[in-house]
Amino acid sequence: MNNFASQFELVEANLHNLRARVPDLPVSGILLCRLLLHIGREMAVMFEQQIRPFGLAEAEFRVLTTLFSQPNGSRIPAICAFALAKSANMSRISDALVSRGLITRVSSLHDRRRMVLRNHGAGRAFVRQLLPSCLFPCARC
Repeated sequence: MNNFASQFELVEANLHNLRARVPDLPVSGILLCRLLLHIGREMAVMFEQQIRPFGLAEAEFRVLTTLFSQPNGSRIPAICAFALAKSANMSRISDALVSRGLITRVSSLHDRRRMVLRNHGAGRAFVRQLLPSCLFPCARC
């Protein structure tokens, strides 16, 4: 039996013991949530292993692919929601991508307090190189 299966059996046994004290405990729902969390963590580890050789953090990859998905290759700060990044972290992410020459960052023509991020030629070529193998690392399994 592999390590995950034995760990999951322990979790299940603990939940059944807990159910003896809390009869209305939704054991199946809790087990499903724990399984999904475990799968998510494992997928994140696999994904990080795929992008690490390219010198990218996962948040940087999300920003690059979000910009790449836009018809004009640019996005204003609403990119935080699309890229699942907090605004405080966007400065660090965009600094890293600008310093690598993968994106540009300029002030918005309409509101100088806002920045426009643009994925230009080198960034688009980089994303094309990475996709789809980094998005679907288990496709090779």
